[in-house]
Amino acid sequence: MPYELERSHRLGHVPTVLSDVVQQQLERFYIPTDAAPDPSWLAGHLIHRDEIPHRGDPPQVRFAVAVDGSHLEVAAREQYPSIRVGYLQVGVVIVDLAEYRTQDASLFVDPVALAHAVERTMFNAVVPTSNAYVRPAVDIRASIRQAVNDVMVTRRIDIESASTSSLTFEELLLSIIGGPGRPAASVTLARCPTREDTGCGERDLVVSPGGSRCPRCDQPVFVSDVLRLGEEVEEHSTNLTVLGRLMSVLEVLTLLGQLETLWRNAANRRAIDRFAFIYDGPLAMFGTTAPLKTRIVRYLHEVARELDGNLPLIVGIEKTGRFVDHAAAVSHLIDPGHLVVVDQTYLQRILNRSTAQVWGKDEYWGRKFLYKTADGRLIVLTVPPFDGSGPYRGGESAVDLGRYPTLHRTMALLDAIGTTLYKDAVIPIALAHDYVAYPIGVGSDVLVALAQEALGVPARPGPRTRPTFPR
Repeated sequence: MPYELERSHRLGHVPTVLSDVVQQQLERFYIPTDAAPDPSWLAGHLIHRDEIPHRGDPPQVRFAVAVDGSHLEVAAREQYPSIRVGYLQVGVVIVDLAEYRTQDASLFVDPVALAHAVERTMFNAVVPTSNAYVRPAVDIRASIRQAVNDVMVTRRIDIESASTSSLTFEELLLSIIGGPGRPAASVTLARCPTREDTGCGERDLVVSPGGSRCPRCDQPVFVSDVLRLGEEVEEHSTNLTVLGRLMSVLEVLTLLGQLETLWRNAANRRAIDRFAFIYDGPLAMFGTTAPLKTRIVRYLHEVARELDGNLPLIVGIEKTGRFVDHAAAVSHLIDPGHLVVVDQTYLQRILNRSTAQVWGKDEYWGRKFLYKTADGRLIVLTVPPFDGSGPYRGGESAVDLGRYPTLHRTMALLDAIGTTLYKDAVIPIALAHDYVAYPIGVGSDVLVALAQEALGVPARPGPRTRPTFPR
């Protein structure tokens, strides 16, 4: 790490460039996307959309609910760059596809008509991530846990046409844990979340909504501690990873929260099959939040069971990552209207693994597929199973497409909501991202200024100058 104002030598890269060892190591690396599969091998994983098993002719999707989020960590003080705070915001966009489809026959899209077809709302929050604390004598781990709890118990997202009630994120989390329309009365923590700071050994700690106190160490504990975000907090570095985990949880709760609010109203419950719930990213939970995946799978299974096996249309769409890179490499081998079934052997090729029997078993609540739409967009998607056993169960060599009853409807939806604004894009996700994304540059500068002003820091000084030395 350089000192402040210290510049690296302009030729500092030369030793690495001239190193024969580095060059030899680079040449030995294996890149899976460079090894295009044999077309005959890929053909064994292709199936046309019309061959996908499905149940009759369900009602046409009327509303597409898309969720996206954005987060950014900034230095809160110019003179102390280790003091950092994290901003995040999550938004929901609902597109009335009936209004949207009125533009199909037009040469140019009417922006006014598109605006009338879209409803949107968001929430935002800020949490301390490094050397900023909620109050004196509370370390960064406890500060982040407290800040997360404050978000969970105070913030909510409302869209009038989608819900008749408003739920906090804590209430949504309890509903996912308890079941549709039946929020859990409490959660049980395997161990006290303060153990790394206090040495508390309390186990099987029951926490009520709004928070409780540990009977052994008397420290506050929260329902949100079930996410175990405190375990990933780093005291001596930034906590951007924790901020990202929190944003992912809030995105998932926002998405399923729209389903939960529909479920709680008997009249709206009958209209759930008219909604599509679209998530920006894979249907998965990572890191310490991964155990929530099991609760989500069970929650959706109960919803499907109450709806006579009709699982709501939920799909995750990936825009970046190794599966998207792979899709770009094989796109020319896939004809429109075809689905690529990503089974165990396919995962082994993409992931460069000797076996993929347990891959995704603990994280994913949706299975990955590749779909080439009628207009030639290749989309990496994940869709959930309906039977409550999870998409990746271990030891499953073949994919039972009958476990994914929404797959056929999902492909039809993706055919209908494409956009040429971006490569392989769909309009609801594009609108959601445009709504919530933090702009790079000016956006981060404004958030830095906001943090400095709120923390009582003087206005940022003028441009830095080189130090002067006496002659």
